[in-house]
Amino acid sequence: MADRVKKKATARQSTDAKRASKTWLKMIVMTLRLKVECYAGYKADERPLRFIPLTPLARTFEVRQVLDQWYGAGYTCFKVLADDGNLYILRHDNAEDIWTLDSFRRAHQESGDVKQPLHDKPRRT
Repeated sequence: MADRVKKKATARQSTDAKRASKTWLKMIVMTLRLKVECYAGYKADERPLRFIPLTPLARTFEVRQVLDQWYGAGYTCFKVLADDGNLYILRHDNAEDIWTLDSFRRAHQESGDVKQPLHDKPRRT
């Protein structure tokens, strides 16, 4: 009986360790560092103007509009609409001066098989 309980406890610990390592791996994979050029008015890094993912062959995204901005403990987030029509949430760690991509949302709507950006007029065929 004691051996059975011990085996169950060991199996449970092994499963918990695997789950924790998968969660940790997801956190690493989902962090995308950015190089961000900002407008600096009365303070530094007031709002982003353009950003480039720090990956090979990445393109520059121009910020069309800052839709929202909020502050946390040691960081600032910006919800922006980029020139590709998609929404991005950019996070600036104030202490380490590091920019990361927190979220991405494709701003397309589906109409049949053709996807069209929300901000463009429908095309005539």
